[in-house]
Amino acid sequence: MIKFLGFLLFCLSIGAHAESLSLDGFHKRFHLERNSDGKVKAIRLKVATTRISVLPLLDQLQHDLVGEQNALNEEEALKLLSELGDNKEVKHLQTAIKTLKKISIKTVFKKLKKENFWNKADKEINKALIYTDPSYLANLEDPRFFYKKRVAFKIIRILLDLAQGQFLDIPVLNMATFIIKRIHWMMMEQRHFHHNMLLYYFETFTPEEMGMTENEVRETISSIYEYRISSFENAESKWASKNWNQYGIINFYNQNYNDTKRMSVWQEKLKLPYATRMNFGFAFSGCKIYHLHVNNHFFSDRPSLAFDADKPYKIKYLRGLLNIAGLTLGFISVPGLVIKDAVTEFLESIYIKQVRMEGALVAYYESRGDKVMAHHIYQQRANFYIVE
Repeated sequence: MIKFLGFLLFCLSIGAHAESLSLDGFHKRFHLERNSDGKVKAIRLKVATTRISVLPLLDQLQHDLVGEQNALNEEEALKLLSELGDNKEVKHLQTAIKTLKKISIKTVFKKLKKENFWNKADKEINKALIYTDPSYLANLEDPRFFYKKRVAFKIIRILLDLAQGQFLDIPVLNMATFIIKRIHWMMMEQRHFHHNMLLYYFETFTPEEMGMTENEVRETISSIYEYRISSFENAESKWASKNWNQYGIINFYNQNYNDTKRMSVWQEKLKLPYATRMNFGFAFSGCKIYHLHVNNHFFSDRPSLAFDADKPYKIKYLRGLLNIAGLTLGFISVPGLVIKDAVTEFLESIYIKQVRMEGALVAYYESRGDKVMAHHIYQQRANFYIVE
């Protein structure tokens, strides 16, 4: 009852000015690692998932699929998916949902749970985790720290190749492929999610309040954006290294420069009475919170919805539905590999960037002492590897 009351009060309180903001969440999660001179040299998570086991994830996915299969309201699910548009990718996802009732989940997972393969996958993934150390969020002393440690993608590529020799049943192989890619997203998400938390704190509090200097904050932001440089962008990596004190700030400023203009554009499209910026990633209007930098999906020019107080579980349900659709996509006949990949990319565009950005939204509510909303935003993403 208290939880639902919190959602009812949301519309009244969301825009209220907080008299004092708290750094309790910052200190609870982040450890400032200092060198012998007392300068912050790295920021690490105090609690991080540093070891992954795939078989428990398979058990959870099987449990979720069975639960969804038994409880699925097909009409409601198809209607929710139709809100994403009338393109062929949505139609394929709807077909996947219609197929769910016909799948013998127990039989599929019996074929999928080849312990030798998944135990080998565990070893390879955990090698990558040892090398990259997921607790590291920023390294202020090495401008190419993350660029040099891009091994996770290579490991996932190896596993995808190995899976083709292990799973001869095509639908089962498709499901194994989706799960391997999903693990990769989860591994990446842990750092992205907490990076956006840090950016919220840096935007909201002074360096002194966090026990840091201005230069240390600048270098941390540079490390955050250095993590986002792909392995193909060697020139960008070198440029970041040469401009270490300014690289992150420039990127952060460029990302947020057009916030006000962007808000007015989508405010007009959605016919909203007003919109108010919450932080660098989010704005609210009425009882809804919207992403400032992430659209609904590839084919949409509208902002992605992060929370709706009138339908507080809508986002969580939609993302769960998309996960189920992604798992069952391999059981339907999609003409051509390119089209199947396009459907998968469309699916990913609906929630991967959105979930990562929502770390800033969790920090927003934690700094205001709103544990109900912070917990709710946490629960909107299904990542078993992020510790709340």
